Amino acid sequence: MRSRRISATVSAIISGSASGCWAVVAARIVRTARANLFDKLAVTNRVQVAIAAYRAGLVD
Repeated sequence: MRSRRISATVSAIISGSASGCWAVVAARIVRTARANLFDKLAVTNRVQVAIAAYRAGLVD
């Protein structure tokens, strides 16, 4: 589903029939970058919690 939307957006941009489409693309890029950042932060936080638990002797 998502790949179809992306393909349609890219096709509209290439064909030139996308008025205001650049704003939509930019918004999607920002949302994707923000989501990726939050995913990385979540992994980092989980790793930090695991290290802290190991150091505290809560896990082996």
